[in-house]
Amino acid sequence: MGLIFKWIKRNGGVEGMQKKAIEKSSIIYDVISSSNNFYYCPVKNSVRSRMNVPFRIGGPNGNDDLEKEFLSGVQKLGMLQLKGHRYVEKEDFVYCKYLFLVF
Repeated sequence: MGLIFKWIKRNGGVEGMQKKAIEKSSIIYDVISSSNNFYYCPVKNSVRSRMNVPFRIGGPNGNDDLEKEFLSGVQKLGMLQLKGHRYVEKEDFVYCKYLFLVF
């Protein structure tokens, strides 16, 4: 057995991984939800991912200066590649960028 598989088994198997994913993502979604839209997640609660957490800083349209400051700070802590995903909706020509936390 590979090392990852052994680690998964020691940590509760599939059920344990699901529990950990719910715990981790709930912490972040709770911070987003209680921030009075300082942090903004565009995804409805009922379909939110436990693996990828898209969000903006400074409200639904984001604040580039705050997001750059955030990215600089987390990079110093070793969290890399959080800067975002760009999304373009062709019909409405909506351009959005999100920061992502990936577990």
